[in-house]
Amino acid sequence: MSLKRLLFLLIIFFALILTLLPYFVDGRMGCLEKHCGFIFGTNYRDGLWFFAVTNTALNKIPFIHPTFAGENLTGYHFLPNFLVFLLSKIGISPFFSYFKLIPLLYFLIISLIFQDFKNNKK
Repeated sequence: MSLKRLLFLLIIFFALILTLLPYFVDGRMGCLEKHCGFIFGTNYRDGLWFFAVTNTALNKIPFIHPTFAGENLTGYHFLPNFLVFLLSKIGISPFFSYFKLIPLLYFLIISLIFQDFKNNKK
């Protein structure tokens, strides 16, 4: 393995660590005084909406709006939610998928795309 390739892989490895560092604490349940069950991390607000769509909206076609009874969910990019919904059907927790699995897969896919781009540039 050439020194240049080794350096590139080290940069990718450290980028992985630095990129995913905020996500290591994502999805942690925490307590505030005596009230427990809060989601902490960078996506705690979006995460609640994400879980609502994943757990309720996708169980019926047409997709139902998770916060407005009887309304259809329209104009929403539900593909990531649908992926987590499918993973939940094989036993993988939506919580784990959203906060741990998808960020890791996203980083790996982006890294492979850039690696391919770098190799094809020559």
